[in-house]
Amino acid sequence: MKDMSLEEKVVKYILTRQNDLSPFRLSRILILSELEYVKKHGKKPLEFYYVIYPSAFYIEGFSEFLQDIEDLEKVIEEKDSKKRGYFHLKKPCSCEIPEDLKEIIDNILTTTKDLSDEDLNRMVVEREDYRSYIQN
Repeated sequence: MKDMSLEEKVVKYILTRQNDLSPFRLSRILILSELEYVKKHGKKPLEFYYVIYPSAFYIEGFSEFLQDIEDLEKVIEEKDSKKRGYFHLKKPCSCEIPEDLKEIIDNILTTTKDLSDEDLNRMVVEREDYRSYIQN
């Protein structure tokens, strides 16, 4: 078993707390966590590379990154001829991540759990620190 990167631990921590998230939602939770961490500590906690568009973004190589995480499975459901994909953590992780990052993630999960995808994305892209953070 290989050592987990902090990015893997954080993804597993998030999915342990709120399983079955789409890559879209997961990426928004990750960037909100990073923005809050940077605001508090002045440095990036994670090494994701964000690609920005006017009203959205994506994480370079994110799908492949997720598919390579042990105990994480990609699930695709079809309902009313619409496909929905998400990632499911097969077993909870007691991943060790820095306490201050964990606290930030917990707050974001609580704040965002009932938001639609559109509202969650808007919450990210309308932040003042969003564009300057992405471009660094």
